[in-house]
Amino acid sequence: MSNRILHRRAAPFALILALVGTGCVTERGPAPADAPLAEEPAAPPDPKRLHLELIEKMLEDGRAHAALAHLDSLSPEDAEAPSARLLRAEARHHATYVRLATAVQDPTAVDARLAELAQHEAAVIASAVPRPRLHG
Repeated sequence: MSNRILHRRAAPFALILALVGTGCVTERGPAPADAPLAEEPAAPPDPKRLHLELIEKMLEDGRAHAALAHLDSLSPEDAEAPSARLLRAEARHHATYVRLATAVQDPTAVDARLAELAQHEAAVIASAVPRPRLHG
């Protein structure tokens, strides 16, 4: 067999070997060392904030006594936070209103009036009056 024939047979194999060998190299190159491998896990929620949100939800649902019980369970430092003090004032206001109103009115009528009063309070707050009127 001549050298020429041997080169003709070996040339396709050499070409395939060269192509397969270079196919393993990526075009982008190696990943940078400072590239993040995965997203950072989210920070766990603040339990104090979640507790105050739960209390706020109780007030929205009309459960002022339950909200007061949860506010009483706060540590002294957490109970003095402005948001906790505001929630306590609102819970006391609603609990007192309901107690006094049900003494002179049917409880179902009081419940119906609560939504109307909430809208009125929201309008007073939105108007930015420095000293809102009391319920009359």
